Amino acid sequence: TSKTTSIKVTQSPASITSSDYTLNYENIASKFEIEIESEIAWTSSVSDSWISVSPSNGNAGKTTVSIEVTPNTTISNRTGYVAIKTGSAERLQIAIYQKGIYIDATESLTFKSIVESKTLSIQSNTDWVITGKPNWLSVSKEAGTGNDNITVTSTENHNTTSRSGEIIIGQPGLTIQCKVGITQLGKTLSTNVSLLEFSDKASQQSFFITSD
Repeated sequence: TSKTTSIKVTQSPASITSSDYTLNYENIASKFEIEIESEIAWTSSVSDSWISVSPSNGNAGKTTVSIEVTPNTTISNRTGYVAIKTGSAERLQIAIYQKGIYIDATESLTFKSIVESKTLSIQSNTDWVITGKPNWLSVSKEAGTGNDNITVTSTENHNTTSRSGEIIIGQPGLTIQCKVGITQLGKTLSTNVSLLEFSDKASQQSFFITSD
């Protein structure tokens, strides 16, 4: 009697790799270069119109590819990808991340009751303007572009109660806004005793008052 045996044969596809699989962009128009190394011809496609690839295809070997993005003029981050195919099969996907317009700053500042200056750090990738602040504060700079440090100075608080407010930083024409909480302490007023007790005889006692 004869016997038959089945032998399963598999063949790996031609290899294709990328020097990078994730690209992070600022909000401005910019590009990165990556290197595609392949054993076979390849083509590319993009997920969104704000991404472009040059060249969009290549042959076997190493190919330097430029991936470019247009400016992101919104306040939202956006994501997309570049797909690399050999034939009709998608072999690689390169993730694209682009920041939106943003303004961040020091979360809060606390001042003593006296005249005092502190540094406010602003992190931004766009123009910014201080659109609001308490009238007991002054700033060294009302507007700027990109990252910056400004000096915030308080006037003296003559009251024993603290006061608070916000510095509001925005961008003309957009709803983007950053708020910095501001607190200024009041003057201190205290005594070394909380109660004076006297007998029924005429007498006197002393106490200390401490105040700034």
